[in-house]
Amino acid sequence: MKKIYSCMLAMSMALAANAADYYLIGGFNGWTEKDPACGFELQLDGSYVLDYEGTLTPGFKINDGTWTNDAANFGAEVQNAPVTLGEVFNLTVGGSSKDIGLSEAVENPHIVFDPTAATLVITGATAELSYTYDLWGNFDGSASWSSTSLNENNGKWVAKGIEVAKCNFGIRKLADGKQTDWIASAADAEVILNTTMACMVNGTNFALTAGTYDFTFDPEAMTLTVAGEGETPVDPDPVDPTPGEYRELNLVGEFNGWDAANGPKFTREDNVYTLVLEDGLAGEWKICDGTWDYSFGAGENTEVVSSEKMDAWYNGVNFTCAFEGKTTIVFTLVEGSDVIGSSIPSKLIVTNENGETPVDPTPGEYRELNLVGEFNGWDPAEGPKFTREGNVYTLVLEDGLAGEWKICDGTWDYSFGAGGNTEVVSGEKMDAWYNGVNFTCAFEGETTIVFTLVEGSDAIGSSIPSNIVVTNGTSVGATMIEATEGEAVYYTLQGVKVNNPSNGMFVKIVDGKATKVVVK
Repeated sequence: MKKIYSCMLAMSMALAANAADYYLIGGFNGWTEKDPACGFELQLDGSYVLDYEGTLTPGFKINDGTWTNDAANFGAEVQNAPVTLGEVFNLTVGGSSKDIGLSEAVENPHIVFDPTAATLVITGATAELSYTYDLWGNFDGSASWSSTSLNENNGKWVAKGIEVAKCNFGIRKLADGKQTDWIASAADAEVILNTTMACMVNGTNFALTAGTYDFTFDPEAMTLTVAGEGETPVDPDPVDPTPGEYRELNLVGEFNGWDAANGPKFTREDNVYTLVLEDGLAGEWKICDGTWDYSFGAGENTEVVSSEKMDAWYNGVNFTCAFEGKTTIVFTLVEGSDVIGSSIPSKLIVTNENGETPVDPTPGEYRELNLVGEFNGWDPAEGPKFTREGNVYTLVLEDGLAGEWKICDGTWDYSFGAGGNTEVVSGEKMDAWYNGVNFTCAFEGETTIVFTLVEGSDAIGSSIPSNIVVTNGTSVGATMIEATEGEAVYYTLQGVKVNNPSNGMFVKIVDGKATKVVVK
């Protein structure tokens, strides 16, 4: 017996020596890192167990107490995919993993986590959830974010007469007062007053100028309306730097919890600032002087492309990128650019040593594509699926299509949208850009979308568009179809190419323009 006990003790010591620390983290504990009450205990079989004393609500993950180790970042494949109590839940590991959901809150849950198998099992007593919503932002214009209450009114959540400085904000979904979802813009950051704007979970933070506003959030439609009249704030102490008066600048962003005072510092030679990051840069970020009173960000285009010069605007919105390995930022401060309301941008070049994003797809590696938009609450995983023939994707919607929408692969990592022109005209060929903005239309009745994926178009920063034709309604042809311009190509409504169409309805494409025809 003593020998068996010694073996077990040795095994336990060996496991402990090689074990990682894991923590449960989420809205239920305010996303507190390394919360002692949420630490898992290693078991002899290599699994980890946590008996949490409290209420577990949806919106949580498991990690090693940091957000820097992707290999120890466990979540769901789809945002808020729900755990069924007592059943094995398969986890996804990596920086792109999503928050884990629950259909009901769980009191004093018993949680078993297996990092090797990437599985999770939760048991415990369920409790009903009571959901509320609030606004969360830096409404006073400082670096500090705080809550502004929203009150329920006939299914919508409203706050009236809220006075704000220039700020960024989003919407928190709360279960019994604890955050389960972060809801923000499904499109551009800038708030368009008196307009219904689409929202999505983990969207882009809204940006709003100073003024007094009424906010109305509709959780069923996932839309936000901001009414009122904004004001352009006046800088009380505009800075026009001259030699000898330049400020020290920092990098600040998601990577350091948006701590403006403690971001890595740029070196400066005259008006040129340089920062080298050996381990890359990912997520959203800006450049500031250690406070939020003086900062530079993006304009309309927020996605940074390696080695491509970009405008950097005073008090602009967040830049975003996903670079691994050595990354160099060169920021050139242009005289007159750092005054509120200035029409002069400074300049930015970010160079990543890993080079360009590889072009995808190649033949045989095409992705499945979905339609996603206001019609389905911007749920990328549950949109109607296109059928594909070669690089041509086709989708027929019997009941029409209205509002804003995009095409994606079931995630937000790979999507196509509009360029400068967002309004879709029936039967008219349009460019479809990788990571473009939302298309918009208002079609009733049968609507056919033909999306042609052009090689080289699906890389960040690509100057090559794919193209799309949306046809609403039916054109009835004669007994024989003849192409008047160029060569006509025919597809069934399921996207299958037909060489000699007969006795049915088909999509006819001539010189890139699609119409629906009936062949007798």
